[in-house]
Amino acid sequence: KSQREGHVPIHINGEVVETVKSYKFLGINISEDLFWSLHSETIVRTAHQGLYFLRRLKRFGISSNIMSNFYRCTIESILTSCITVWYGNCSSLDRKALQNHYSQLLNKLYCQLAKTCPVDVLVGREPPKGTMLRATAIYKKSEHVSEVVIRCPHHQSIAENNEGVSHRSHLIRVEGSQRVQYHEDPNTRRHSVTLPYESPQVGSVVTTILLNFMCNSSCMGGMNRRPIFTILTMETFDGQVLGRQCFEVRVCACPGRDRKTEEDNLKKITGETVTGTKRKHQIPDPLKEVLPAAEPESADEIYIIHIRGKERFEMLRTINASLELLHMMPVADQEKYSQKRNTITFDQASLQAKSGKKHLKDSN
Repeated sequence: KSQREGHVPIHINGEVVETVKSYKFLGINISEDLFWSLHSETIVRTAHQGLYFLRRLKRFGISSNIMSNFYRCTIESILTSCITVWYGNCSSLDRKALQNHYSQLLNKLYCQLAKTCPVDVLVGREPPKGTMLRATAIYKKSEHVSEVVIRCPHHQSIAENNEGVSHRSHLIRVEGSQRVQYHEDPNTRRHSVTLPYESPQVGSVVTTILLNFMCNSSCMGGMNRRPIFTILTMETFDGQVLGRQCFEVRVCACPGRDRKTEEDNLKKITGETVTGTKRKHQIPDPLKEVLPAAEPESADEIYIIHIRGKERFEMLRTINASLELLHMMPVADQEKYSQKRNTITFDQASLQAKSGKKHLKDSN
């Protein structure tokens, strides 16, 4: 299998049929090795373009039925087109690659090695002409931040994903642009990749760039299980930074599993409980939310508390009015009132004790 021989030329009407690496037939990308990695990546990239409109519908408060119909017509139809032909022969990696997982809770992207990750770039106003987008990977922890993030020696040396590539040590690659440039800073030796910023297409407000991460987070000699950040910067042609965003990245074999595990661990730390596949949130205490944290107390400071129900409100308003009246009384009168209240309480306790003894005598 490792020694593949060329195909015997096929002639039709005396002409040789051209041999290609892949061909698109009825919407299916058929590769020469009959693997479906190219097709799965292509449909994911196409379906991703419809996610922006789905998010806009959710923001506008569209009903779930309309959103479900929109999803089935514009996204699910692409993912399931001719699925009986290609999905059954997909490898397990190709099936997992149909989903890139981004956790908003952790601001973290979970993806597989050398799989396309679409990233949307949204700007407030149109940047000047000649603006560039730069992607750089750095280590998250302070003890490693000075080191350069590179691929492991194994992934640099193998032929897979390195054919005709001169920048083998770069972790991040960009697809879909012929004007991509790979850089190495002469001072810090950090790697980065740049591409020209392109305005959003008609009907969209975001620009999508396609990133590939070419080494696993667990590779020895590379990241070696050290967490990394990917920093996206928008720069002018003379290097002036217009904007910057960053997110954490984990390159692994099972993005969905790792995302769920890390989110569950975070929820346990923050006090939320997770049972099976259903997540139960602790009921928040309204008093803890309304009242401020422990701070220097002040008798003149005013606090606001939200009351549910008019009956509770009237009761608490009466209590508050009594306390305000007590606060306006002179200190001497307050002490007399306090002593009188304590005396009444003591007398009631004595009466209750006497009545108890009387009942005991009657019972005997």
